[in-house]
Amino acid sequence: ILPRPVMPPRREAAPGGLPETLKDEAPTVKLLWLWLLPQGVVPYSQRAMAEALGLELRAVGSALKRLRALGLVEDLERSPRT
Repeated sequence: ILPRPVMPPRREAAPGGLPETLKDEAPTVKLLWLWLLPQGVVPYSQRAMAEALGLELRAVGSALKRLRALGLVEDLERSPRT
């Protein structure tokens, strides 16, 4: 049995703590942001993120929605699958 590979960081994380806008947010929002920050642009599905972090899919969706509302993450447009 081989362990599943861990998704590697895409770039080095900048030192420092949470942005002020995240100080009062739910732990799931903070966790997701801290996990995504060092990776830059990521191709992961919400399901892959939930698996990697041991979270429920619904929790990741809610956290992403909140991060978008705060302007801390954005979705890049992709071409539709053919």
